Order: sequence, then C-alpha cells, then structure tokens
Amino acid sequence: MTSYSRPQVGVGVIMFGESLLESTAPNQTVLLGLRKGDLGKGKWGLPGGKLEYGEGFGDCCRREVLEETGLEINGVLPLGFTNDFFPEQGEHFVTLFFLAETVGGTLENREPDKHETWEWVQLEDLANRPLFAPFVQFFKQLGFFRDLGAECGHENFHKTVIETIAKGGEEHGS
Repeated sequence: MTSYSRPQVGVGVIMFGESLLESTAPNQTVLLGLRKGDLGKGKWGLPGGKLEYGEGFGDCCRREVLEETGLEINGVLPLGFTNDFFPEQGEHFVTLFFLAETVGGTLENREPDKHETWEWVQLEDLANRPLFAPFVQFFKQLGFFRDLGAECGHENFHKTVIETIAKGGEEHGS
C-alpha cells in the first residue's frame, strides 16, 4: 500500500459523439476508455489524467485527450469537480470535469498500457457498464443516475450541461 500524500489534481474530459447543443437525439454518445491501471482497473472512464506543474486546465485537457486517444479538442468548459479517495492505493485526487468539442484527429488507443480500448458509448448504456469512481461521483452530483447504478436519465444530464454552458462558462485555455 502506498503511503498517503497530498491530493493530486486530475481532469476528466466529457466529449460527445455529436454536438450536444445541435441535437436533442437520445442516442448521443460519450467517449469512454476501459482502464488497466491500479486505479479503476476494469472500469470505464473518461479521457484525462494528472495536471502538470504550471499547466492550465484547458492545456491539460487537450494534452491528455491527444496523448490517450489521438483526438484534438477545443472549447474546454468547466462542469464541476469531485473529491476522490482510493484508500487501497493510498491515493487522493480532486478531479475536475470539463466538456470539450472534438475538432480533429482519429480515435486510437495511444496508451495501450493504460487502456484496453476506447469506445463511443450511448448515454443510455452508461448504467450497464462498470464506471470509474470519479465519473460515478460526478454523475451522482448532477442527478444523472436516479439510483446507484440502475436507471439512467440522460435528459437530466443534457439539461444540466446546457445550463452550465448558458451560465457563461469560458474556455480554459492556458
């Protein structure tokens, strides 16, 4: 077991397969990767990673998404955060969640030592997959899951994200 240390800052980037603001279709998809590492092995999580010293949030999001998936993003908007403890690994993260638009690149698994695969997952299918703890915590905060792992209410999620953007979220570039 790792000894406890100060919390680290991580980012999770929510990317949709089609524009959230241009479509109200219930079959929208979000990009998820099947994790291999000590934290969340066998769980589906968002692209993201650790914030580096002196790095801006948007820069971190862009770097991590490109490093992991080969995709380029823009329009990085803050959505919220979680306070995540992993006692078995002696880890503590504050995870910052962002919404971003895919603007280029080709989806590929660029870090096969960290992820089995990347998939565009339909929102209504999220409740049927084992999800990485920070992602579940974030969705619980938003009221996305009506209970701890059963029914999924994607209409609530769309509304919450759109309201967040409408409140004047600005891109976090540097």
